Amino acid sequence: FILKAGYDIVKDSMKSLLDASVDTKTLERIKGIINSFKDVEVVTALNARNSGSFIFVHLDLRLSVKKLKEAHEIAKVLEEAIREEIPFVERVTIHYEPEKKDYVRYAVPLLDRQGDISEHFGSASFIALWDKRISDGKVISQKILENPFLEMEKGKGIKLAEFLVEHGVDILYTKKHFEHKGPEYVFSNAEVEVQITDLKTLKDLIGKPLPK
Repeated sequence: FILKAGYDIVKDSMKSLLDASVDTKTLERIKGIINSFKDVEVVTALNARNSGSFIFVHLDLRLSVKKLKEAHEIAKVLEEAIREEIPFVERVTIHYEPEKKDYVRYAVPLLDRQGDISEHFGSASFIALWDKRISDGKVISQKILENPFLEMEKGKGIKLAEFLVEHGVDILYTKKHFEHKGPEYVFSNAEVEVQITDLKTLKDLIGKPLPK
């Protein structure tokens, strides 16, 4: 009994001094928690070590989201999940980066399929989406979508804003400011840049260079 107690004391002391790696079973549990998050694209590093009775975890992740704010929220939830599932976790350090895009996605409300830009956002009949490659500014895709919320009596501007956020829009062009209306808050929270344009047609707008 005395020898066993002495061995345990020495073992804990050595862990504290040497920062021993955690056992394989604990590492696998941590990996399982990480893999349960669908937004984790790649785990570039996973280190977990014992220091006395406590566990310190360090992660390097690449996430499938495009915004830093979204990445921060995912990392926060992941940290809480590891703390709840793994006993004696003292600290979880997560270094993360959002998905790297090689293009910018634009949108503009249209009056018709011919490409006339609409004076209104929520009441626009169509929305144009197009992608420009960052390296050379070339348009690599373009499509025109019908406004699925056109017939709504109220709230169609907010619904359309949410729709564009779901489609990964980075920059929206409009004719008028939203003036503290619902769509402005939707785009602000999603870090979508809103730019005012005085151009009249989609053709003229697509010809604009990428913003610096």
